[in-house]
Amino acid sequence: MTKEAVRLRKEIKAPVLAAKDSAANRPALIARTAAPAKSYPNTLQRLARHYWYTGKDKNIVKLADELERRPEVAVVCVTSEKKQPLGIIRREQLFLSLSRRFGREIMSRYTVKESAETVPVYAGE
Repeated sequence: MTKEAVRLRKEIKAPVLAAKDSAANRPALIARTAAPAKSYPNTLQRLARHYWYTGKDKNIVKLADELERRPEVAVVCVTSEKKQPLGIIRREQLFLSLSRRFGREIMSRYTVKESAETVPVYAGE
């Protein structure tokens, strides 16, 4: 292999390595997913489709920014420190609130818990 071919090969690999390095520098996730510990065939658990959750003290705008990168997430459960459900954030309602005039500026003052809907949540066992 010639020196020119070796140099070109290194240049081609360089962007791939840079992309891998940038993944390590991503901000910490606000919303996380949790699969159920056990799956029972004839239970209400089979109806669940969304297993995303977030802590109650997170900023609502930061959650919205993360949901923009995750279009598959429709609902996020708001949990206490002990992972007990407190309510939910619906994607459509959140983005509707943020799209109003000065919505992002106003909502940036609120936490996830203050913006959550209180709904009956099945907490499992």
